Amino acid sequence: MRALITLLFAVLFIFQVNAQLYTFQNYTHRDGLSMSKINAFEQSSDGYLWLGTDGAALIRFDGKKFKEIQMDGSNGTFHYKDLVAKKDAIYFATSYSGFRKYSRTKKTVERLDNRDLKIGDGLKIIVQESCIYFIGTLAISRYRNGEEKIVKRFSKGLGNGVAQVIETPHGVFLTSYEGVFFFKDNEFKEIKNSPKTASIENYNQFQFGWYKSDRLTLYNSTFNQKIVFKFSK
Repeated sequence: MRALITLLFAVLFIFQVNAQLYTFQNYTHRDGLSMSKINAFEQSSDGYLWLGTDGAALIRFDGKKFKEIQMDGSNGTFHYKDLVAKKDAIYFATSYSGFRKYSRTKKTVERLDNRDLKIGDGLKIIVQESCIYFIGTLAISRYRNGEEKIVKRFSKGLGNGVAQVIETPHGVFLTSYEGVFFFKDNEFKEIKNSPKTASIENYNQFQFGWYKSDRLTLYNSTFNQKIVFKFSK
């Protein structure tokens, strides 16, 4: 865990001393950090860093101190898998306990997903303007106006998890062993072959990439094949 926390804060709290030298701060339980494994982190617009633990509390870091969040109606201990901060809320996906929303002002937490839909353990949560997408091990669902609907049920399941979530000005792309998926507010679609990509048999082999200059580039696991999506301005 110590190595993970060192890496985490090396990424988010690096201060440049000169062109070549950097300093790093290592945080441990002596600083108030939970000894539980950190699965997810997110920075809210007011600068706080939120840490999702593996079976303990949600933690807020202000740059100096760690604070375990107390949630009314719950002890706040979850196996956090993903965090998204938006306005007053912290949305999160969990293993075993579904998809939830924590209100920072009310200090309350509520479950959003419908257990009866059986989308599996939570992996990712994608928050859009008018809806929220829940990515589970068994399916993807869309939550809108208090109602949840399955938009994709996996044939084999996402036992290996989600490879990458790539945010672009044109929408959000999710890569996985079940394929590549696109989210733009209420629009959801699975990326499939077109006449230009007829030679591609399985999009699920393209799992890693980046967006730059109106282009999304995805590579396979051995980096010997790539797909380039070009967006018009």
